[in-house]
Amino acid sequence: MTAEVGVPPARGGVRDRRMTWDEYQALGEDVRGEYIDGCLHVTPRPTYEHQQVARRLTNLLEAAGLLAVQEWAWKPGPHEYHPDVMVLPGRPDPASPNRFLGVPDLVVEVLSPSNVTDDTIRKRRDYARAGCPRYWIFGPEQRTLWAFALRGGSYEQVAEITGAGVVPGTPEIDVDVDALLA
Repeated sequence: MTAEVGVPPARGGVRDRRMTWDEYQALGEDVRGEYIDGCLHVTPRPTYEHQQVARRLTNLLEAAGLLAVQEWAWKPGPHEYHPDVMVLPGRPDPASPNRFLGVPDLVVEVLSPSNVTDDTIRKRRDYARAGCPRYWIFGPEQRTLWAFALRGGSYEQVAEITGAGVVPGTPEIDVDVDALLA
């Protein structure tokens, strides 16, 4: 999936407010922002539907026996992202309670009008560079889940689910798009 395939460009979001990592950390927990390329990147709060989908995806992954967490910070290298859902390889380090410093087994982003470009291009590229083996993008407006697997340093699409289907992986996950949007 690329931004050219019927996905509108991002709108909303405050972009590119330059700051150091220390300045970013000093903002505290109330700022809904990610630290990308030395800038604070702020987006609007997610909608009710967005949050419901993220919660249902988290529940689905937990039901498959995976350690899933919703809306927690991940710091791969110089950036800090706040994926909608992450599957962790094990319990996080208690010495780093504010962010995950390892590599998650899976990252899931739920598209909103303000984040389409970031989720389908920038984060897809950066998550691959960080070595995250699986990446899912769920488009509520498109009623589609795209699943990607890391191969040769970039993501290759392994599933596109528009109804009910199985996402390959360990374990395989049964996804019902209608249930996620119910």
